[in-house]
Amino acid sequence: MSDTDSDEYEDDILELIAQLEETVERLSFKLQPAHLKLAQIRHGVFERLDAIAGRLGAFGSPVAPPQPDQEEDVPSSVKREAKVIARRDSIVTCLDDSPIPASQVVRNWTPPTLKLTHACAEDLAFQKVLRGYQNVSLPDWCDVLASYTDPRKTFPNVVIDCGECGDLENIDDRLVQRSQILFQGEDSKTKEDFLTLLVRQVEAVKFAIDWNLRGDEVGGKRWKGKYFTKIFEEHPSSKDLHPDDQDVYRAAFKKFKTKHERVVTARNRLLLLYDTFGVGILLDPLWDVGHIYTHRSRLFLQVFESLRHHISTATLSDSDTFVKSILVERHPETTQALLHVAGCLGGMPGYEYVKTFVETFPPDIISDENEMSL
Repeated sequence: MSDTDSDEYEDDILELIAQLEETVERLSFKLQPAHLKLAQIRHGVFERLDAIAGRLGAFGSPVAPPQPDQEEDVPSSVKREAKVIARRDSIVTCLDDSPIPASQVVRNWTPPTLKLTHACAEDLAFQKVLRGYQNVSLPDWCDVLASYTDPRKTFPNVVIDCGECGDLENIDDRLVQRSQILFQGEDSKTKEDFLTLLVRQVEAVKFAIDWNLRGDEVGGKRWKGKYFTKIFEEHPSSKDLHPDDQDVYRAAFKKFKTKHERVVTARNRLLLLYDTFGVGILLDPLWDVGHIYTHRSRLFLQVFESLRHHISTATLSDSDTFVKSILVERHPETTQALLHVAGCLGGMPGYEYVKTFVETFPPDIISDENEMSL
């Protein structure tokens, strides 16, 4: 082989390596040893590289393959950590994006066209709260939310439309009119939907704050036990039970307490989300306590904790700017966006309700001192 041919082959090999390096750079997460180990076990990547090296006439193996031959030999903790890191690093790529435009906020309240896994839905929601929301004027917000403030969607008006439809003599006209009413019902979103969720989330955060304050006092553990007893006695499910039937009463109370302990845990997690990401979580129904209590991925808590650590310690890839600084910088605009949405849908009472809440209970925004247990 001539020197010219060798140079050409060398150039080709260097070009292939450059393409591989460029591909790795474009990955949404940083390659970790665990990723390479799994790739070797599942796909034999080191042997394939070795074979390529052999075809090129190279000596030795470019990378020594790991010893285990079976996937079962990789500890489950290694696999789990690799998945958590991959999800976290994919999520934080959104920090290079600008805040979410006001015109897209309503998409939060619209079911996705495609059915998403819990993990995918969570990662998208994490990205939204990291990006924050763009604020516009109140009139512009009212334009964006026009479909939610449509007076025709109120229950009394829908009933009137149904009555008028029934008065139509022509059966074809009735069918067309009823189809329109049903189409609107399938897609119906009203301001009450958002306001109900907003109040539920805000009050859940307040509950968690009081719960932790009271629980930290002397005798807090004993107080928590009495709390569940009291709310059980006030709950409608206990009204048909007779205290004298101890076995039935105790079984019902145990079931009630187990469920509501999980609800309290979900409220505490909501508080931690609020303190970590700020008021943006109040604009996305995925963080509804009722949702994160029953619908979450197996790695939700680990991904959340990994994000918290990353946000409080990491910098952007192309600068010395801390991730936490980005959240702090964007939070005021997201807060104004929330206030305008609450004002547009709930009028002055809605605006004042949210304003009082964020002023009285401002989020910590990634406080390293917050050691609340997940």
